[in-house]
Amino acid sequence: MDQPNFFGDYDTLLELVRNRVSVRKLKPDPIPDEYVNKILEIGRWAMSGANGQPWEFVVVKDPKIKKELFQVYAEENTRLHLLDGAAARLQAAPSLVPDDRTRTRCRSSACRRAGRRRRC
Repeated sequence: MDQPNFFGDYDTLLELVRNRVSVRKLKPDPIPDEYVNKILEIGRWAMSGANGQPWEFVVVKDPKIKKELFQVYAEENTRLHLLDGAAARLQAAPSLVPDDRTRTRCRSSACRRAGRRRRC
């Protein structure tokens, strides 16, 4: 049995990553089912932490549903960006109340190794 050529495979992957492009305007043509199946197969084989593969794939072909999904995505994305901005402003704000817990070192060995200075 032939051994895989890992260096050749690496070079191919590196070339794909370096030469990838972002497409902003997609053609309205439907994607053939055979291509969709190949893309899903690649996704099923993708690496994940502890090989948990926690994803689920849903293929949506109906243009009306795709438009509704995009609207929900756009609204949620906007909301999250607004929350991100609010969180950053809160983090940057000065603390008005001293936190006594910051003066006590945590007894957890994991916290000590990480250099944390407060209780868990």
